[in-house]
Amino acid sequence: MVATWSVPVLRFLTKLVGVVLIVLGIVGVVAGDEPLLGLVNLDTVENVIHLITGGLLLWAGFAPEPLMRQVVGTLGVLSLGAGILGFVGPNLFGSSHTATRTATTACT
Repeated sequence: MVATWSVPVLRFLTKLVGVVLIVLGIVGVVAGDEPLLGLVNLDTVENVIHLITGGLLLWAGFAPEPLMRQVVGTLGVLSLGAGILGFVGPNLFGSSHTATRTATTACT
């Protein structure tokens, strides 16, 4: 049995995640190369990705239901793929800068 959520709840969550990603992207742009809260390093590419995906999710929250589900599903699959690639190949696309910078900061 698959649990399904009502369309208003899906719309709300899609908009909420979109707004959170946009805010995260803006904060990352304003903070520059400084670690966010001393924990997370965000570079320009990550900030742009957050802004684009946040904008797409916010837009999808106002779109018709089939389109909303398609956008959310597509972004979910792409995000899952990026996460798996991050674990499988941590040096892929230079994505190990967070661990290196954190380790360097902790040693000084």
